[in-house]
Amino acid sequence: MSADDNTAKTLSNRDAFQTLQAAFNEQDFSLTTTGFLQGVVGRKVEVEDNGSNEVYTFSENGTILFVYTVTYTDGTKAQLLSAERTA
Repeated sequence: MSADDNTAKTLSNRDAFQTLQAAFNEQDFSLTTTGFLQGVVGRKVEVEDNGSNEVYTFSENGTILFVYTVTYTDGTKAQLLSAERTA
């Protein structure tokens, strides 16, 4: 099974050496990937809580990049029903 069977994400054009260079952190000499907020100044996560639904909006410099909707069975949020990227 190829990657194309599992996702619509295109494969990188980077070779193994370029990938290693991109993942290396010069500041602390670690091999890591950053979190969403660490990666770029100007990124923001906003949360809208509607009882049994939470909507997480991820943006960069005012431009919405994607939205996650998390749905619980009820307002107590004791049991997760679903999580979906909705935009």
